[in-house]
Amino acid sequence: DEGPIQLRFDSLPPRLRSGEGISVGRPDDQHPAWSAKIFKDRMGLVTVPASDAAAFREWQRGPDAGSAPMVVQMQGYSDMEGLLKSLLQIVTAPKGMAELLLPGTDLSAVPEAGTIADRWYLERLLRQTRHSLNASQAEAVLQSASQGLTLVQGPPGTGKTTVAAELCRLMVMQRKKVLVCAVKNVALDNILMQVLNTGVDPQRILRIGAPQDASLEEMSAEKWDPDIFGRVMRASIICMTATALYGLSTILKRAEIDMVIMDEVSQCTEPLALPVFILQSKHIVLVGDQNQLPPTIHSEEAQERKLIRSVYHHLLDIGSVPVLLDVQYRMHPAIAAFPMAQFYGARITNGVTELDRPLPFSSFRWPRPEFPVAIITHSGRKAEQRDARASYYNLEQVEIVREAVIQLLRGGGLRPRDIAIISPYQGQTYHLHQRIKDLLPHGVRTIDSFQGRHTKIIIVSMVRSNKWENTGFTQDWKRLNVMMTRAQYGFI
Repeated sequence: DEGPIQLRFDSLPPRLRSGEGISVGRPDDQHPAWSAKIFKDRMGLVTVPASDAAAFREWQRGPDAGSAPMVVQMQGYSDMEGLLKSLLQIVTAPKGMAELLLPGTDLSAVPEAGTIADRWYLERLLRQTRHSLNASQAEAVLQSASQGLTLVQGPPGTGKTTVAAELCRLMVMQRKKVLVCAVKNVALDNILMQVLNTGVDPQRILRIGAPQDASLEEMSAEKWDPDIFGRVMRASIICMTATALYGLSTILKRAEIDMVIMDEVSQCTEPLALPVFILQSKHIVLVGDQNQLPPTIHSEEAQERKLIRSVYHHLLDIGSVPVLLDVQYRMHPAIAAFPMAQFYGARITNGVTELDRPLPFSSFRWPRPEFPVAIITHSGRKAEQRDARASYYNLEQVEIVREAVIQLLRGGGLRPRDIAIISPYQGQTYHLHQRIKDLLPHGVRTIDSFQGRHTKIIIVSMVRSNKWENTGFTQDWKRLNVMMTRAQYGFI
């Protein structure tokens, strides 16, 4: 249990350097389960110093080890090297989009882009899509195709993935090249699946990096692939995460990208978005929602220097006006009523009815079946506790949640993958997983890590129970918004 350890990985990038950082965690989690500095690397055998090895052993004994697919990601030297190169380029770059990220600039830095086709022709193409667009979605597509910089605000369930996919289809039809990127792999794969649903030929798509969906592997490649330059040049749609852009910005510049579509921009810091603005693409489309959670930054110094601000918020501050997608198709109207009124000023209408979201058959007793929201209270009983990491947990709530899951699964109307349990605290997710892993092997997450996802039934364990009525993390209204907008059919 002491001293350095050696880890052998089936696949690691070449030229992994001593001092490089690696992290291990679920592919889509913002916070790695474990991270360390590499002491030595030889043929995939990584030596980790004793100071980091102790944390790895602790992680091995936790609930995540072996319970979900884990990936290794490079950090440190390579990312910093790419960031410094991008900073140098933005200072020396020609006038254009890159200037938008410099202090004291305004929207006058956005160059005239021209349109990829006449508006009447684009409108005709939109009418030929397999998925009919509502008025706000169509307007977002048309503006994106006709101006240099477009911000699209996509509240929960309003179809921002549909907008991105439709833009990709139009660009391919016009023989243009488009780059699609996002902060998380899961968001990128969602867009790519939607693009395929529009009828785009898979051979025209290149997915750089490891997709989570196995069906996308045939069109994927790693950025150190010997033929990566040729594959980028041949592809019409190139997809990768924001961090992968750093190592490929030179190749992408030579590819002459016509449009960049970036999803999850409200979770993307300004440094992470640098390569997008340096590519000198004619059209940049940034999709996000300022009413959901911002980037997660742990460094106090970075917060003081305002690096917690997303590029989306920066562009709003200098005068950009986003196109609002104003019809939600995810939630039962009863679930959507409060968050849409409270967080979006009642500007969002429902594209689904109660008949579209009937409660699946189960033994759970909803107070009002026509209003699928249930609040289970244990006021005045056992209070919260704190673990060694100062994270809160509540064992009584764990048992209440377990009983609710048992009732929901009884009856056959719901499968384990239809139910997710979310909580503001990692301490609670640990205890929930330990108690419920026989029922939901992969169904427990923090609220923050579940942003961008949804499922039929959501159970929230609020954890806090104290005489001071302190609700903790959920005092943040943006976290509350994310929490309340994940469920399609029922919310507990």
